[in-house]
Amino acid sequence: MSEFKKVNLTKTLEDNFARYAGMVIQDRAIVDVRDGLKPAARQLAYAQYIDKLTYDKPFKKATKSVASGMSHFYVHGDASAYSTLIRMGKPFAMRYPLEEVQGSYGNQMENDNEAASRYVEMKLSELGTHLFDSIEKNTIEEEDWRENYDGTEKYPAVLPSIGFYNLVQGSTGIGVALASSIPQFNLREMNNALIKLLWNEDVPFEEIYCAPDFATGATIINGEEIKESIKNGTGPSIKIRAKIENDYQNNQLIVTELPYGVYTNTICKQLNQAIEENPDCGIVKFLDLTGIKPLIKITLDKNANFGKVKEFLYKNTALQSYVSVNMVMLKDGKVPQVFGFKEALLEYLKHSKKVLRNKITFDLNKAKLRLEIVEGYLKALSIIDEVVALIKKQPNSASACMALMPVSYTHLRAHETAAN
Repeated sequence: MSEFKKVNLTKTLEDNFARYAGMVIQDRAIVDVRDGLKPAARQLAYAQYIDKLTYDKPFKKATKSVASGMSHFYVHGDASAYSTLIRMGKPFAMRYPLEEVQGSYGNQMENDNEAASRYVEMKLSELGTHLFDSIEKNTIEEEDWRENYDGTEKYPAVLPSIGFYNLVQGSTGIGVALASSIPQFNLREMNNALIKLLWNEDVPFEEIYCAPDFATGATIINGEEIKESIKNGTGPSIKIRAKIENDYQNNQLIVTELPYGVYTNTICKQLNQAIEENPDCGIVKFLDLTGIKPLIKITLDKNANFGKVKEFLYKNTALQSYVSVNMVMLKDGKVPQVFGFKEALLEYLKHSKKVLRNKITFDLNKAKLRLEIVEGYLKALSIIDEVVALIKKQPNSASACMALMPVSYTHLRAHETAAN
C-alpha cells in the first residue's frame, strides 16, 4: 500500500501562487524598462520582422501577421494576437504607432471597434522595424534569448531599440499583486532629455523633465502637481480635460479632443444620464459625429451659461478624467520595481551602450576576418608567377585549391622572412 506524504498546504499554495505571479508579471503584464515593450508585442513584432512583413514591403492581410506570430512564438490565440497587433497601429492608442494599417483600425467612438482581421492589411511600421536595428549583429546577448513554445526557435526577450526609447508609448498592465500605469511622452522632448543625461548623469531632474503628452491630446490641468509623480514614478494622478470649443453662433459646445482612454460612447451615455437626472443643466441635446477624429456637438439652452455647463460636464462625465502614475517596470527583464523618470532613462542608456558595444565588436571581428583575406590576396599577388604556375599544373580547381594551401604557406613564410 502506498504511503501518503503530509505537506503544509498553506506553504504549498504560497509557493505555487508566487511562481504564478512571477510568470504573469515577467511574461505578460509589465514592460521591460530597457525597451518599453511587453513580451506579447515583442514576440508578434519579431515574427513580422523575420517574415519580412515590414514597412519597406507591400501590405499583407492582417491574418498573415497573426499567423506569423502564432507559427513562431505567440501562444495566446488568434483573437488576442490580432487585438495586440491592431492596437499597435491605432494613433489614438499609441503615441507613435508601431504598425502601419490599411483599413479600419477603429476610432474613439468605442473600444475594440476595428474591422475584422480579414478586412485589414498591416505591416510593421518604419519605427517598429527600427526597434530591431542591428539585431542580426549579436547585439542581444545569448542570455536574453528565449525558446518558443516547442523549442524550435528563439526570440529576443529585449530589443536593441537603438535611438528610440519606446517608453514614449506609455503602458498599462495588471499583474498579480501589482499594477503598472506609465503615461505617454513626446519623442523629441524625451530624446533631448536622453542627450543631456548621456553627457551628464548628474543633470538635475528639472532640466530633463518631460511632461506627459498623450496621443489623444486634451489638456493636463495639474501640470505642477504631477512633476513629483513623474520624478518618483508614483504619486498624484494626471488630471486631463477634454478640449471643448464654444460655438456661440449655434449655441453649442463642440468636443474635439478627449482624455486618453475615453471613448465618445461613454460620454454619450453619461450625457443621457446627466440630462435625465438634471433637466435644468442647460443641455438641450447632443450629437456624436465622431469619425477619424472625435466630434460631439452639445446644443445648449438659449439662456445657458457656457462656463457653468462646461463645469457641469467636467464634474459629471469623463470629459474630465484621470490617468494614474505608477511606473512599475521590469529591471533586466526580471525584477519589477518602481522607476522614477531619470532612473528609467538611465537604464535605457545603459542598455543602449551595451547594444552598441556588441554591435561594434561584431563589426570589428568581421573586419578582422576580411582583413585576413585581403592580406592573403596581397601576399599571393607578391608571388603571382609561382601561384599561376602551380595552378596550371593541376588537373582541376579542387586539386589547385589543395595544392595552393601548403605551397602558398611555405612561399609566403619565406617571403615574410626575406622581407624582415
